[in-house]
Amino acid sequence: MFTQEGGQADLSNIEPIKQKSPLTFNKITKEEVSKNIGFLSQRKAPGPDKIPNELIKILKTTITDSLENFLNSCLQLGHFPRFWKTETTVITQKENKANYEDPSAY
Repeated sequence: MFTQEGGQADLSNIEPIKQKSPLTFNKITKEEVSKNIGFLSQRKAPGPDKIPNELIKILKTTITDSLENFLNSCLQLGHFPRFWKTETTVITQKENKANYEDPSAY
């Protein structure tokens, strides 16, 4: 409903919005970063950043502090790089299958 110029709308019948408390996260520690770098498989292809897991493992002691700060900043800001939300799936044929039109041959 429109009000007259300079008038105020009557909002007394509108219930206040009950906001949920904001999400909280424990800070990521250097130990967690280091441990998870240790779990990276060296047999996986690099992602969009083109950095192989083997290199990340080699540089673990050099990059742990920076990664810890970066990841905690992402959590605090609620923002993550767009390329972390993408993936590339490569479907490869299994060898010696009779019918490659069958999905189980991949």
